[in-house]
Parts: sequence; structure tokens; C-alpha cells
Amino acid sequence: MENLTVDKYKRCKHSLIDQGLSAEEIAQIIYILMPKLSVKEYRAAVKICPCCGMINKASFPSGIQAGIQYGASVKAFMVYLNQYQHIPYERACEIFYEIFRHSISEGTLYNSIEECAASLEDFEIQLKGFLRHAWVIHCDETGIQVKNKRDWLHVASTPFLAYYFVHAKRGREAMDAMDILSSFEGNAVHDFWNLAERDLPIIKLNEKISGVFRSVEGAENFCRIRSYIQTVKKNGLNVIEALKNAFLGSHFMPQAMLPSEQ
Repeated sequence: MENLTVDKYKRCKHSLIDQGLSAEEIAQIIYILMPKLSVKEYRAAVKICPCCGMINKASFPSGIQAGIQYGASVKAFMVYLNQYQHIPYERACEIFYEIFRHSISEGTLYNSIEECAASLEDFEIQLKGFLRHAWVIHCDETGIQVKNKRDWLHVASTPFLAYYFVHAKRGREAMDAMDILSSFEGNAVHDFWNLAERDLPIIKLNEKISGVFRSVEGAENFCRIRSYIQTVKKNGLNVIEALKNAFLGSHFMPQAMLPSEQ
């Protein structure tokens, strides 16, 4: 806050220094404080026992190793740019540099995506379990390009959950591999523009902006991370914070929905 004073009357030049305020007019300006990276250093003590000569080392906190590494919030932002905002690798690295004045490589971005996907394996298992026990799920599929060939992206969703799955085929073989409908006993809906159809355009948007998937692994990572992001959004939570928590080993997991909520 900055106080602006008036010290003398503009017309007669009389001093107003000791004059009390009659009122105030307020102007506010909204601006951005550009973010910057911070470094927290851990120093693990190493001591040699004078009795037996054994080397004893202090332990780093969970998930931290000796050397330099990016923290969960930094990796979450990398993943957010590419997997949620659909920004291609090269441009995502460029944006990161423009914001933080720090260069990252496309390999670093890819490694963060792989790590994120690996951290969400348990989420995917539980998510599929919720969908199998739902009273109603919505299903659909659309064609996508993976390694210059046409594959199929399948979705199963409810108002609070979304699961994406890539497979070389559509139909029964893909449904069995998806491992939801094969043991599903509720009502599966596929009626054009209900819920599942509306969950698919984001995938086509990624293909339009970022191009085709260069590997099956990349498509599978995208599906798992996007399942998490879409579920997070359906539950009204912050995407970047949820991605950070995934890197920290405490990913968001929706509670089992009551039938009336599905």
C-alpha cells in the first residue's frame, strides 16, 4: 500500500500538512509478481565411528537423493503444461524458460511425465474399481494416431470420474483389455453427446495441438495422467496442486460415490 499525500491547497498554496483527512479516494492496480525458482539444500552428515571404523550417514528426506533434482512443484508444472494445456515439448520448455529464466530439456520434461504416470498406477487401479461398481457409466471411443498408425482411445466416465484407455482396436477385444465392462453389472450408456462424448474432445484437442503420439508408452502415460486430471477437475480441485501431490506420493483419490451421485 502506498499513501499519497496532499501538502498544500492548489489555489491559495496554504499548507495542509497538519490538516486532518476529510476522505480518501482509492485506486488499486493488479499486477504479477514473476515467479522464480528457489533452491533448498540438504546436507547429510557423514561420521566415522572411532570404535569400529564404520561410516554412518544421515538420511535424506523421502524422495530426495544426493545431487541436484527438481522438486514436486516444478515437475508438476512441467507436466501441467504438456499433459493438461497440450503444449508441445519444445514450446513447453520455452515457456518454462520465459517464466523462470531457467532452461529445461525435452528429456527432463519427458522424464517428469513418466515419473508422474508411474506414481498414478495405484490411482488407476482404484479408479477402475470405482467404475466397475458404478450404477451407470458412459462409454465412447475415438480414433487417434500412435506411431503413424490409427489406434483407438476409449473412455469410461461418470459425473465424478473419467478413465481413458488406448488400444489398437475397438469393440469387444478392446473392452476386455480395458477391464471395466467385462465385469460391469450396471448400465452402460452410449447415446451420442451424453457424458462420455463430452469427455473425448480434450483428447482430440491434444492431437490437434501437440501432434500424434510418438510411442505407445507416451499414449499410455497420457491416458493415465489425463484420467487423473479429468477426475480431479470433475471434483473441483486444483490441477497443479493435485499433480504435485501425485509426485509426493499422496495423489487425490475420490471417495466411493453413492449410487444417487453416479
